[in-house]
Amino acid sequence: TAGNNANTERMKSLANLGNTVSNLAFDIGKKKRIKEGQIEGAKAGTEAAETGVAPVEKGNFIPRIFDDAFNDAQQGAYLASVDNQAITKLGELESQFGYDVEGYQKTSKGMLDGLVKNAPEAYLQPLTESINNYISRGSMRVNNNIVKRGQEETKDELLGAVATYGRKASADARNGEDDAKDDALAKLQLSADALVQSGVWSKEEAKEKVRLAKNETIEQEYLQIVDDMPMAEATRVIEQG
Repeated sequence: TAGNNANTERMKSLANLGNTVSNLAFDIGKKKRIKEGQIEGAKAGTEAAETGVAPVEKGNFIPRIFDDAFNDAQQGAYLASVDNQAITKLGELESQFGYDVEGYQKTSKGMLDGLVKNAPEAYLQPLTESINNYISRGSMRVNNNIVKRGQEETKDELLGAVATYGRKASADARNGEDDAKDDALAKLQLSADALVQSGVWSKEEAKEKVRLAKNETIEQEYLQIVDDMPMAEATRVIEQG
């Protein structure tokens, strides 16, 4: 009848409402347990990394909401914390072995072994790969330091050579030693060319340095002439060039 049908529909509606409320309550409880698991897991993972102990996962063969959230958060926090430790220690090693690639790599390997020795098997691969990447980048920076220092040393040596050969050419000219003067000027020219090739000087700068050195030798030659001859004769020789 119509009355019975109406009662039946009301009972179905109430049943559906009860199921909805029950499902909603379950979802709220699930989210709460997930959040609790994440908080506890993150805390446990960070503490394990800081104290150097192996993190312990929760649960058994039956999946559990809290345990799964805890384990995921613990692993993430543990890996992040150990990663940060590695970055800090590797930065210190870069300062200590700024010009020693072999020393940096050897010490870094020892540091890596110490950081991962208590890590669970499941954590080893991502952790080792991450830290090895940091070590590789650090090795490149240390190697670049060596290259730059070598370039600076070469630059300083060449600049010193230019100054030395310039002084020698001037002294040889003053002493009337033409062959020695020419040899010093030739070596000065080679050093200047090397500075151009290494990018320290432009061609114009090198040309100007050589010109100044040659002018200095000419002045010294004139002074030598003046010292060795009577003034009138020295003047005549200089004017004749």
